Amino acid sequence: MSTIKIYDIQGRLLYDKKQVNASQMICDLSASTGVLLVQISNTEGVVVTKKVMFSKIGF
Repeated sequence: MSTIKIYDIQGRLLYDKKQVNASQMICDLSASTGVLLVQISNTEGVVVTKKVMFSKIGF
């Protein structure tokens, strides 16, 4: 991976990380709920975007 971007359903950028070189990562999206769009691009320029349901779990 080269870049990870996370958007809300309205297209607002919530998270942007460049030069990612990991199979797993943690980002703080505690203020977000609902459908998020996760966009991952690699060093060859291939871009994949997926919809993800995200909800807070309270204890």
